Amino acid sequence: MSRFFHSVGTRLSLALVLVVGISLGIVYLAVVPSLQSRLENARLAQLNRAAGDLRRQVEREPEYALQGLADTESRDIGARVAVLPSTLTGPIADSSSSSAQFTNDPLAAKALANGRVESGTTVHGDKRYAEVAAPYVNGTGSYVLMLSDSLDSQLGSVRLVQKRVLQSAAAALLISLLLGYGGAWIRRRSESRAAASTSRSATAAGTSSAIWRSHSSGCASGWRSSTTRGASSWPTPPTSCERRSSRWRGSSS
Repeated sequence: MSRFFHSVGTRLSLALVLVVGISLGIVYLAVVPSLQSRLENARLAQLNRAAGDLRRQVEREPEYALQGLADTESRDIGARVAVLPSTLTGPIADSSSSSAQFTNDPLAAKALANGRVESGTTVHGDKRYAEVAAPYVNGTGSYVLMLSDSLDSQLGSVRLVQKRVLQSAAAALLISLLLGYGGAWIRRRSESRAAASTSRSATAAGTSSAIWRSHSSGCASGWRSSTTRGASSWPTPPTSCERRSSRWRGSSS
């Protein structure tokens, strides 16, 4: 195991994985949370604008006409529309049949207490909602106009981006591992080729040296033999050994 972690391929792969992992982690933290926040804020901004326009209408409407107005505006806005009394015991008009969601709603209570429009996200059951509460006065009574919309579509987009980022991260980590081991394999192959080339050069040099030593030894023996016979008054032609030696020196140079 220790040899595995000390190998060049493993160390190179771990280094690449670390760099890629840190980079993808930074991208994930920079993209996903900010994307969710932007999508939620964009929907809240839409509901805030719709609540401002709708509040001016409900302020002039009698209580018996609020249900029809809530149903119509709900289809136009694409969100749940409800009107709550100041007691917050339940809506007097609601485009949805689920009235329990707005009973003692904290956002509506905050809007009544501050006398201004309040907005935010809340969780009912296992779903997340964008809500806007706009207080108003009609006659002698105080009411709260509530707009609520599920954030399932926005969160679905965030989950899709999360999935794509994680898939890209897995692919990038796999590629970095392959690149690390591939680079180490190429390096080992180059080193093996260089070692083999060096070995062949050393072998060829050793063989040439041995041939030269053998050739020199033979020529020396021939020269000693000729000297024992005495010098001749006529020049003697070069021997075959001398001719080979001349050719050897010429080829060596």
